[in-house]
Amino acid sequence: MTPLERRLLNEVQKDFPLQIRPFRSLGKRLGISEKRCISLLGALTERGILRAIKPVFAWKKLGFESVLVGMEVDDSSVTAVADVVGRAPGVTHNYLRKGPLNLWFTFTCESKRDASHFVKAVRALPGVKRCRKFPSLAIYKIGLVLDV
Repeated sequence: MTPLERRLLNEVQKDFPLQIRPFRSLGKRLGISEKRCISLLGALTERGILRAIKPVFAWKKLGFESVLVGMEVDDSSVTAVADVVGRAPGVTHNYLRKGPLNLWFTFTCESKRDASHFVKAVRALPGVKRCRKFPSLAIYKIGLVLDV
């Protein structure tokens, strides 16, 4: 990574401008054009260094529910199940893990009823042996910022 790319990633993490044209503002801070800023971020994304630039909402304060779900899925079905789960609106995380519960996801929605309906639908997918819900009891945010 170039020094400019490192500076850009640090700015994006620490002080992203909430403006109509945030990339123009970021570019000005770094002495580059808005177009160059967007181009650099696109290249970082293509190289797999940057995954996304997006807001993180305090879902509970907005009246939403969230549940963490661990599933045991047949190895032959895990890719298909992960694809179905990952495309669902409200799924914020979806990942494989070693162990009996090998596919995990987080689902955020408007009510506990909606969460139960979604988990029931997922449980019925071919290859799913069991689903276990882990309701959110407390929220811990560590505010991770990587000094690139």
